[in-house]
Amino acid sequence: MGDGSGPFGPVIGEPFDPADAAKNKIFIADIIASRNEISDGCKLQYDRMARLAITARKSGNPWPGFVYPSVEYMARMLGKSEPSIRRDTAALRRHKLIRVERPNRHEKNRYVFLWHAWFECSHVSGQTLERECSDISTRDNPDCSDINAGVLTYDQAECSHVSGLYKEDLRVDSREIPSSSSAAVDPPEKKKQVFPLWIPTPEEQIEAAKIIHESLGRWSLLPNLSPSDLLRILRHMTGLDDLRAWLGSSRNLLHSAKSWGRYVADAAHWPERRDSVTALIDHVERTTPPQPAEPERREYDPRPPEPEPQRQQATEPVCPQCDRDGILAPEGARYRWEWCTCSFAERRREQEPQYVDEANTQADKLRARFGAAA
Repeated sequence: MGDGSGPFGPVIGEPFDPADAAKNKIFIADIIASRNEISDGCKLQYDRMARLAITARKSGNPWPGFVYPSVEYMARMLGKSEPSIRRDTAALRRHKLIRVERPNRHEKNRYVFLWHAWFECSHVSGQTLERECSDISTRDNPDCSDINAGVLTYDQAECSHVSGLYKEDLRVDSREIPSSSSAAVDPPEKKKQVFPLWIPTPEEQIEAAKIIHESLGRWSLLPNLSPSDLLRILRHMTGLDDLRAWLGSSRNLLHSAKSWGRYVADAAHWPERRDSVTALIDHVERTTPPQPAEPERREYDPRPPEPEPQRQQATEPVCPQCDRDGILAPEGARYRWEWCTCSFAERRREQEPQYVDEANTQADKLRARFGAAA
């Protein structure tokens, strides 16, 4: 089998030489590339090892039955990491496409190619792919298929294991017109036409535009609302109160809008959540206690308040004896404090009736202690 003499007919699971398979018009790398049971990384790695086996010089050296590329070499040639190469190798072993032998701890791993059932009915030339499976039906063995001579493409192979929808799409003429054998395709569903719930009058449109602009805030950079955008918003509303409820429920979302498109898109979803928002508003109104009336707020006036006019009291003449003090101090023959006879003394006597008696008591104590000089 390795030297190319004799008929080429390996048994499933036995080792074989990829060069002998190529001589018999069986290109295993192309067959592996058409399978979807393994990943693309496994396909690239298998193709690289098969090319090493085919291009190896066998003149004077018999085929040893294996290739021995290192993990570092495969990672460098395929542009992958070494853990990825090891995972792909494990996947190829799991599908019984190769066998890995470890001769000893110092030599490299040996990769032996195993004949697989995928190669049984595949005869591939250098330019065309021709698979002849007259004895095996596709239903009994999905791994094989009957494909007429032609270029190796995915849309010609029935055993390419694509989905049913993709196969139906491939049964189309070159002009992309479904053939008589293709499955009937359902026509696309027509969008249901949404009729407006409320047809506002021109006055109501003007009022609705004012309500929307009042909800923007003073720092909004949105341009003026066009009549077309206004009608696209109002077609989902049932009235001005419904418009206010929608603006209140979407205040946080619409506050950061950079165009009227967000308003139009959110208004289209308002009929879906109208009932829940209305029920929430009713619940809050029923459970919230009535708030006391707020005091009337006065507008700020930067001007200072005007002073209130003061009442001018009638001036009384100054008493020459007490000088508006109401008390006569000791002087000359009078050595005790006395109340004056003016009106100032009367008012102070009403406020401090014991003032003169306390002052005389303190004066008597000082005289008793220090003598008449005090």
